[in-house]
Amino acid sequence: MKPGLRRRALLGVVAAASSQARAMWAPLSDAELLRDSDLIGLGMWLGQTQLQTGPQAAPLDLGVLQFSELWKGPLGLRLALVRSRAAQAPRSSSDLVFQPGQQGLWLLRLEPGAQGLYRCEHPQRFVPAGDAHIEVLRRLWKNQAG
Repeated sequence: MKPGLRRRALLGVVAAASSQARAMWAPLSDAELLRDSDLIGLGMWLGQTQLQTGPQAAPLDLGVLQFSELWKGPLGLRLALVRSRAAQAPRSSSDLVFQPGQQGLWLLRLEPGAQGLYRCEHPQRFVPAGDAHIEVLRRLWKNQAG
């Protein structure tokens, strides 16, 4: 096989393999999202930081969300901590990465075993600001709550 053809064949195999390695997310219904979320609200991702809880503890990477409107969660909550991936960590296709200033509807779950710490482990748990789906979810939430 000629070197050019071999290179193209290799690139084709790599491309096919990488498409199989992408994260696969099972779709969640709107009702599931609303029911299974512990914290729901409109907010902005302020950024993330690393927290060391003790000399022997592994560092914890946390994102900070500021809420402007809370639908579900602790009364009066304005800030929430969200488990995040280290900024310098290698990325995987299953990682959800947010940028400072990113706004929208957040549908978060409590981190198991951690009081007051949340997680956003599925792409449907964040709906960007301006997306019409926010109003669909708002109507559904009001119908369920009322």
